[in-house]
Amino acid sequence: MSAIPAWVPVGRAAPSLGDVGDRFWVVDTGELDVVQGGRDIARLAPGASFGELALIRDIPRTASVVARTDVDLYWLDRGLFLLTLNASPRAATEASRIAAAHLERDQAGRER
Repeated sequence: MSAIPAWVPVGRAAPSLGDVGDRFWVVDTGELDVVQGGRDIARLAPGASFGELALIRDIPRTASVVARTDVDLYWLDRGLFLLTLNASPRAATEASRIAAAHLERDQAGRER
């Protein structure tokens, strides 16, 4: 199995706050906003990824990701993402670091 292509039109969320974490996403083209509490807390551009926090921590999505432009993405399902992490201690460590940074960012956004 490999990464699956997806297209998201401008203004559409993929995924939304509270959704079940079932996919890891990578941005191919376009831009997205990470939205929490009605505020943009991050911008994602080509090469960025998202969704690892819900997969690694087994929690619902902590933010919505909304297309600023039409966006081409690739996604991996949860099983393949976690299998890939388990195969590489370095990848697992980096993914955990990124997830911790996102949790910290989310907490800072809620305190504003």
